[in-house]
Amino acid sequence: MKIDHFIELGTQLWYEYHCYEGHDSCDANLWYHSHQKVIVGECTNADKFGELTLQERQEDGTPLVYNVTFADGLKGQAFEDELLKSKSFFIRPDPPRS
Repeated sequence: MKIDHFIELGTQLWYEYHCYEGHDSCDANLWYHSHQKVIVGECTNADKFGELTLQERQEDGTPLVYNVTFADGLKGQAFEDELLKSKSFFIRPDPPRS
C-alpha cells in the first residue's frame, strides 16, 4: 500500500466540516462539531485508494476517509482534508450551536 499522506491511528487533530452546512443535513451533527479536536481512528478506504497519491486522490475526488471520535464521545467519519494540524487552517465559520 503506497499511502503518501496517511494519518496515524490515535492522532489528535482539529476537525473542520466541509460538506453541506444546514440543519437539515444528514450530517448536521458533524457540522455542529466543526472546529473541535478529534482522535483519528481507522482509515476506512485505504485498501481502495491507498495506491493513489494525495494529488491523485484530490484530482479524482476520492479522499481517504477516517473514523473519528470527538471529546463528547460522538463518533463519525471525516475526509482527510477535514483533519487539520492547526486551527489556523480553518476556512469555514464556526458552526451554530446544536
